[in-house]
Amino acid sequence: MTSDHRLVCLTTSAACGGAETSLLTLLRALRNQEPTWAITVIAPASGPLLGKCRSLGLSTLVIPYPAALSRLGESGSTHGRLIGQGMRVAVTLPQYVTRLRRSLRDIGATIVHSNGVKAHVAAALAKPRGVRLVWHLHDYLQPRPMTTALLRRLARRADAIVANSESVRADAALALGDTGIRRVHNAVDLTVFKPDGHRMDLAALAGLPDDASLVRVGLVATFARWKGHEVFIEAIERLHTRARLDLRAYIIGGAVYETEGSQWSIDELKRLVCARGLSHVIGFTGHLDDVPAAMRSLDIVVHASTAPEPFGMVIAESMASARPVVAVDTGGASELFSDRIDGLAYPARNAAELAERIASLMADPSWRAVLGAEARRTACARFSPDRMASEFREAYRG
Repeated sequence: MTSDHRLVCLTTSAACGGAETSLLTLLRALRNQEPTWAITVIAPASGPLLGKCRSLGLSTLVIPYPAALSRLGESGSTHGRLIGQGMRVAVTLPQYVTRLRRSLRDIGATIVHSNGVKAHVAAALAKPRGVRLVWHLHDYLQPRPMTTALLRRLARRADAIVANSESVRADAALALGDTGIRRVHNAVDLTVFKPDGHRMDLAALAGLPDDASLVRVGLVATFARWKGHEVFIEAIERLHTRARLDLRAYIIGGAVYETEGSQWSIDELKRLVCARGLSHVIGFTGHLDDVPAAMRSLDIVVHASTAPEPFGMVIAESMASARPVVAVDTGGASELFSDRIDGLAYPARNAAELAERIASLMADPSWRAVLGAEARRTACARFSPDRMASEFREAYRG
């Protein structure tokens, strides 16, 4: 590729959820591989993602979404409500697209990398002639028929489509009628997510007594409703009720997206915990910027998604941190680890089985160490940022 490329990454959020973390890891590796490229990240609002981009020497730009577009989402919406949302978006979207197109021209973009469904739509409508567009899919499309119908109409404007797992690739091929979609697994910064380094006092952050003598079990996730917080809470209740085990559980994370009906509130989750009499067992740390330190502060990491996970970034991150992970056995998550070799699998939504897997690890510290060490080896081989950047350079090239 020529040395004067101008890459613009259009993202749906400036928070640091899984898709944004994946993008940041990719851009850090691209900066090392292609130091002459001019890279700009455009987001709909200010947020931690943009600050981290600027620390890498990348340019950033905020182009706010219209309010109706920020709130648009199929999750938890009725058909009639979606139609109403769609009509409001249709009125305000053209002005946003015009501003985005003007910005892409001013930047002199040669490649646009869209990250998130709303970004795919906006990029397809706004990209100037001669600019190469790469959609980076992080989500399943078929469960969202209106989104699928819209993206199918716009897919011809994308020059390449990349899925973050084989599971997402297969779903997108059916949804979009496109068999040329590439699979590129997400990467983890292996110098940041590592076994050794700073740890956090999670108990103090959660306002709970010291946990030095306890096994620390954590769910690290945004508050999206399909992340399985209720399953995690039920599993902890089973463990606590059955044996009064010496454990402390933590819910680490917070709300990220603005889409209506798509996520828990902190008050809802605290009520669930309180209703089960677990307020002294399960703590809430809120969103933590230093996720690697939070991972290192846990003895066991849980992945509890109730819907098939497109990828499962927390699985890869915990593996890189040499922490044993208990994860569901469906979707893209099942591609990342091998059961009882570098992680433990359990059926999605099955709190009883999740509790059993956690209990088995709590009872055997040596097994936790073996699984964690093997997980780190797998992560180094499979989730390298340089590998991800090289594969994306191929997609950018065409």
